[in-house]
Amino acid sequence: MKSDRIMRSKIYRFLDYVLRLIILNALIIIPSFSFFIIFATLYENNDHPLIYLTLIPVLFWFFPSIVSCTDVIKQYETNETNTIFKDFFKSLKKNYLKSFILSIIIAIMIVIFYNSFNFFMTYANKGFIYILGLLLIIPFVISAAMILIHIPLVMAYFKNLMLKEIVKLSCIMAFKDILNNILIVLIVSLLMSLNIALYFVMAIGGISIPIYIAVKLSFKKYIKINLEPRNARELARTAGRDTVCLIKNGWNVLAIDRENVESRIAAKLSEEELKQFKFLKQKFEYIELEKNNLVVANFSLPFCNKNNFKELWNKINNSILKDGYFVGNFFGINDEWKSTKEEMTFLTKEQVIELFKDFEIIEFKEVEKDGTTGLGKMKHWHIFNVIAKKK
Repeated sequence: MKSDRIMRSKIYRFLDYVLRLIILNALIIIPSFSFFIIFATLYENNDHPLIYLTLIPVLFWFFPSIVSCTDVIKQYETNETNTIFKDFFKSLKKNYLKSFILSIIIAIMIVIFYNSFNFFMTYANKGFIYILGLLLIIPFVISAAMILIHIPLVMAYFKNLMLKEIVKLSCIMAFKDILNNILIVLIVSLLMSLNIALYFVMAIGGISIPIYIAVKLSFKKYIKINLEPRNARELARTAGRDTVCLIKNGWNVLAIDRENVESRIAAKLSEEELKQFKFLKQKFEYIELEKNNLVVANFSLPFCNKNNFKELWNKINNSILKDGYFVGNFFGINDEWKSTKEEMTFLTKEQVIELFKDFEIIEFKEVEKDGTTGLGKMKHWHIFNVIAKKK
């Protein structure tokens, strides 16, 4: 239908995302600064002592709502949700106490840094010691900013951490890739400075857009930190490319393939890496899987006979430990092979999502395009790529 084509178009999705960011921005700004804006409008003298009371809602709402906004944007990026208000307030309720305590700590730190900076700036002409103090504050401020940016991200990706664990992991993530984090700080600082110069920018997306950028620039790092090297299973039809990659990153891997590609995979591994590699030649339909932390199934599950797919999926689901991961893909019903390879497994989007009822879906991407097969032939592809974490 024409309406469906419009909704799938890039322009529609872009405008839809922009509107969502504007709404999320409003959910942060309006409760936080309404009283301050009204008071400042009514009283020309902004030094009125009561004006500081109007900033109390900022303490109670601003940072907790930033955490919720980060969580919702992260869920958009991983296709976990399509709602705004429901998920925003659900996240706010779940994270409020921890984020409120953190907002008090952050407010105290801001006051300390601000007064220290003013002190050393005021007396900078009094001697070298004050200039040195000013120079020492700058790296502390940058470090604090990097940690501060990661606190909402950590709370969005790791749902059940204690307060000290949130701070600890935020510090680790802040210094894990310093150059990338400094870039995020610079971009966010630039956008936030526009809020001061141009009030309408703050009203439209002055908070939600920097959050969106922070989520986008740190997404891969957070997915990667979740995947600690342990035991993995690859269901392969790709000559073990994922097996080689996993082993070289410290995983112990059992590769399962109906073709005997053991020597082909082993040739790509060092003598030490071969200790982490096992191979089993078997059809997927008849495999028995031991408990593991990760199952990788890229371009393999669709080739399972559709009559045996449900049983195979139950084996995969039951084999993945709590907090373990599934990484793989499925073919959709619009795939060209559906009309010629009836024995293969093709699923609707709803059917794929239903498979992961015991998982938290981290990333879900639907791809439909014309491209080549492994043999170089053109075909129409319809693929669902999934990364999911076992609950």
